[in-house]
Amino acid sequence: MATFLERLQEIFWGEESAGGNGMAPALRVKVECDQCGEMICTRIEKVYELQEQFELPEDEENNHSSPASGYLLAKELLGTECPHLICLTMHFAADKELTEHSVEGGKLVEVQDSD
Repeated sequence: MATFLERLQEIFWGEESAGGNGMAPALRVKVECDQCGEMICTRIEKVYELQEQFELPEDEENNHSSPASGYLLAKELLGTECPHLICLTMHFAADKELTEHSVEGGKLVEVQDSD
């Protein structure tokens, strides 16, 4: 039987065998703070945290029935060692695959997809 802390870890980080764990598709992201070097880990659920982006045709500016052209994530991260915010921005294609990213106040160390 899993301990309470092991169960929490499974909830937030998933099981080691990603894909068959019944969890929503997510990214595990690790960034390093420019100020103190602290490693900050976060889990981004693709279903709930990504904002749809639309490209409207020039002649139909008010028609929002077009499908999403991509997705955007803007997230602020704060570690435990210093008070500096790290601003993470990620752009995704229509199939929710990462296309580009930027990090202010830190650098991206690792991205793992748990689809």
